Amino acid sequence: MNKQNKGYHLEKVQKELQFSGSFYAREGNEILQGSNGFRNYAEKINNHLNTRFSIASGSKLFTSIAICKLVETSEISFTSRLKDCLDIDFPHVDDQVTIHHLLTHTSGVPDYFDEDTMDDYEALWHSRPMYRIRSPKDFLPLFQHEPMQATVNSSFQYNNSGYILLGLIVEQIATCSFSTYIEEQIFHKAGRTKAQAPG
Repeated sequence: MNKQNKGYHLEKVQKELQFSGSFYAREGNEILQGSNGFRNYAEKINNHLNTRFSIASGSKLFTSIAICKLVETSEISFTSRLKDCLDIDFPHVDDQVTIHHLLTHTSGVPDYFDEDTMDDYEALWHSRPMYRIRSPKDFLPLFQHEPMQATVNSSFQYNNSGYILLGLIVEQIATCSFSTYIEEQIFHKAGRTKAQAPG
């Protein structure tokens, strides 16, 4: 199938699936890219190749890589305790919580969005709108003074707050913003910039 036919086929599939997003595909030296649907349905604003999409928990991968890089340079270890890594008070968090516990969702720290008890993710942002969340520290009021959700290392419980804490550790140790560290130490070192497509 030549490039023109592949492009037609992709357009057809996007319409059939009502796909909303952008795509990038490479086969050898051949590149196909495009976008479809709306980035804002209410205002009928179209998606484009440069539309930025939220990857939500997909960013946990980059947080994990950042922590592993700091472990690799011996700035922390997987057994480092949270209380020794952050100059922030968490009055109800167990002193034995480690980097390993946070990475593996076994810390028991209070989760700002506990899917077992909360059904509506949107309700989380009624008193603190999401647009005010600009950095990891902005999440702190959502869980900093809450009691532990479980005993340390007692069970696996998917935990968003644990990864916020890991992001804060990255910021404190690297003495820069989380986004700057990810961009400079991961994306740039992989030969990527914000403007580049994957591949």
